[in-house]
Amino acid sequence: MLEFLGNLLENIVNFFQTLWDFIINIFQEIVYIIQLLANVVTNIPNYFTWLPSPVLALIILAISIVVIYKVMGREG
Repeated sequence: MLEFLGNLLENIVNFFQTLWDFIINIFQEIVYIIQLLANVVTNIPNYFTWLPSPVLALIILAISIVVIYKVMGREG
C-alpha cells in the first residue's frame, strides 16, 4: 500500500514537472518565432533594393501589418 502511494505521488510530481517544461518550451518557441519574424522584416529592404524608395516603403509597411495581424491571430 505504501509503495502504491509512493508511486502515485512520484507520478503526480512527474506530471507537473513535464507540464512545467512543456509550458516553458512553448514560450521559448514563441519568442524564437518572433525573433525570426523580426529578422525577416528587417531584411526585406535588402531583397527589394531595385525598387524605388516610395514603393519599398509601401511594401515594408504592408508586410509589417501582415506580420502584426498574424501574431495577433487575426485573419483576413
